[in-house]
Amino acid sequence: INAEYMGERERLRQKTNRQAANTKSAAYKLQKENDELAEENNQLMEDNESLREEKTLLEETITELRYELDMKDVISDDEKKDLEDYKKTGNVSANFMVFLNEQAKWGSIDKDSLISKLISELKTKKQQLQKCRALSKKSEEKSKS
Repeated sequence: INAEYMGERERLRQKTNRQAANTKSAAYKLQKENDELAEENNQLMEDNESLREEKTLLEETITELRYELDMKDVISDDEKKDLEDYKKTGNVSANFMVFLNEQAKWGSIDKDSLISKLISELKTKKQQLQKCRALSKKSEEKSKS
């Protein structure tokens, strides 16, 4: 009985040792996995911060580019001077002057609108020139006869 008891006891001790070793092994694996996940989490946090900085930089760049694009839609100081010189000639239509005055209220002149108005101004002047030529021809014909 004693030998049987000792054998049973040894078998239980070995079983307990195996369970303890398995438990330690499982705990070690979990700890190792936890450490790896913590490291990955730290790396992801660093990547996230880096991406935030890049996003901020991109947003600033986009804002600057939009501003530059808006500025390209507005006439430059040299172009403003040319317009002032043109207005001083006195050969400017009332519609064009109204347009310039309206644009001045905004503090700048939109290039697309200006181009459109200048084309309209040019057509008007061309029509006036054609009328003058026609009147001039009629006048010449009357004076010849």
